[in-house]
Amino acid sequence: MILKWRISILLFSIVLGFLTFFNYTHRIYDWDMPGYIGSMYKIGQTHSEEQIRELTYLAIKKEAPADHYKDIDGTQPYDKVRIDFTNDTRAFAEQMPYFQIKVGYVFVVKLLHLLGLSTPMSVLGLSLISYFITDLSSIVNLE
Repeated sequence: MILKWRISILLFSIVLGFLTFFNYTHRIYDWDMPGYIGSMYKIGQTHSEEQIRELTYLAIKKEAPADHYKDIDGTQPYDKVRIDFTNDTRAFAEQMPYFQIKVGYVFVVKLLHLLGLSTPMSVLGLSLISYFITDLSSIVNLE
């Protein structure tokens, strides 16, 4: 019976590895990314709120496909609130506490960035790691 569980866990881990890789290769730059990146920049930085907003959207624009960036900045599909976050420092700064409250999450994003990942990839990388560990722990807990 134990051998069957170990084989099941191994097969599940392999499938989960492929699914995680698929998520990596088909990643989506989500609208909450600017909040986490901005929160990461705010940790121990002396940048102004305007510089943080500019750095945040510049980092995403450099890495994200054009259609994903247009979704984040609210230009396609049209979203007035996201356009305001992109262009208005005060609106961007007002949303930051909703992301800064997740201190551990922002800390790990910062750590991944310090280890060499780009800021958008730090957010995406943490999501991928969380996805893999959560799903793997679900099958291990069944044992």
